[in-house]
Amino acid sequence: TREEVSPMFELGLGFNPLFTAIQNIYLYGALHGLSRKDIERKLPGIIEFSGLKGFMHAKLREFSSGMRQRLAFATVMQTARGIIMVDEVLAVGDISFQKKCLNAFREILNRGDTILYVSHDIGSVRPLCSRALYLNRGQQRGYGPLPEMESLYNEDLREGRASL
Repeated sequence: TREEVSPMFELGLGFNPLFTAIQNIYLYGALHGLSRKDIERKLPGIIEFSGLKGFMHAKLREFSSGMRQRLAFATVMQTARGIIMVDEVLAVGDISFQKKCLNAFREILNRGDTILYVSHDIGSVRPLCSRALYLNRGQQRGYGPLPEMESLYNEDLREGRASL
């Protein structure tokens, strides 16, 4: 079977600032192959996850950057399936929202989907990953259990073979 890949690199990419939050959710869903019925089914979860219920009919241009990020993250989290590619997006929002995101990632892993998490922050990797692929300057330096890759990374930092 073909796995769906859901990138989560540039949150909000494809959103239109002249559309309302709701319109942008439908736009994002359509761009990712969801039917209107699928989006309608997922809409309550997106709204609840985002914590932006009172702003769903406001134009995106009126949102702060944090609100746009929350809406984008909530939309991706509720629509993504298969392999989810994530690039350090846990910096989105306040601590409470970050915890909500972490719990959502755990649910994704529990249902059997895959998260490909890219980060320089080993602390953000620990709660999500049991195995790691360590790349140094674009070259594979190691692959294996996270504690072993973390040790290798820290050793490379101490020896000047890696940079932050």
